[in-house]
Amino acid sequence: MKVSVRVRGEWFAVPCNKSNTTIGWVGEEALRRYQKLKPKGYHVSGREERIYQIRKTKGGAILDPDDDVSIVLDDNDFLSVVLETDKASPVTGP
Repeated sequence: MKVSVRVRGEWFAVPCNKSNTTIGWVGEEALRRYQKLKPKGYHVSGREERIYQIRKTKGGAILDPDDDVSIVLDDNDFLSVVLETDKASPVTGP
C-alpha cells in the first residue's frame, strides 16, 4: 500500500507495507522526508517540529495516530499532516 502525504504544501509518497504500520508512523515518516528536503537552517525557530493532527485530505477526517493504516486507509489515499506551528493563532483567528 502507498499513501500520499502533504506537509506544508509538499507531497510525499509513503509506502506502508508492514501490517502493523500506524497512522502516527506515516505522519512521522512524511515529516522526516519533509525535513530532509529542506536545507539546514530552514527552520529558524530552533525547536523541533511536532505533529498536531493527521487528516484525510478528502473530507478532512481527523485520524488517530494509534490506528492501523490497513484498517482506516485505502491504497493511494491522501493525507495532510498539520504541524503544531501550523495551527491558527487564537489571537489572529483562522
